[in-house]
Amino acid sequence: MTGEASIGGYYGTYPSMLVNFSGVAGDLDEGVYKARREVDEGNEVPGVNEHTIPGIVVPQKVYTANVRRPQENMTRLTFFVNGAPGLRLQDALQTVPFALDYATSIPTIPEGGQRASLRILWPGYDSWNATNSLQFFGNAQDAPRRNMGDVARQVAKLVWDFWSLYEMRRAQGPESGWNLREIPFHQLYLIELRNETQGSWQPVIVRRID
Repeated sequence: MTGEASIGGYYGTYPSMLVNFSGVAGDLDEGVYKARREVDEGNEVPGVNEHTIPGIVVPQKVYTANVRRPQENMTRLTFFVNGAPGLRLQDALQTVPFALDYATSIPTIPEGGQRASLRILWPGYDSWNATNSLQFFGNAQDAPRRNMGDVARQVAKLVWDFWSLYEMRRAQGPESGWNLREIPFHQLYLIELRNETQGSWQPVIVRRID
């Protein structure tokens, strides 16, 4: 299955969304990840950098709501470690500083995006939503914006909350191969955070098989 990502598509299914190979949900292999890095002050590193992703893309359905942002206007925050995409979520939960390229860079987010919801549509499970859980600004008035390291830590905590809630429940239906009971948290890596609709972000996650 190839071509442009459509409403209701899967992360990892469409090459235009994440990887440059064909595949179907639940049957994805390692692929070449193409992304544009953003550095301080919103400047992009020229060109498209190709990297091998660190595992198998979790084929989440894309959250759509009523109106989804056009692909070309979508805000994407990409997480690199040592020049390659993929931050191990468990590392981001540690109290000591964790390795993340551009950790102190301030991400560019849409207008009015001080707080937002994180949504996970893990295959075989009910849609999960943490309302207004992502904070891109500090609590005080005129507080500075959160940097990429802060955002990564927030996402890691929320994915942990989701995983902890469902880890003892079996996946249902044809996507039962993504059973969380058989996927340790330390195998999960964050590739991107995508602003699918106004006020809603969705993480792109891969599983690394030890």
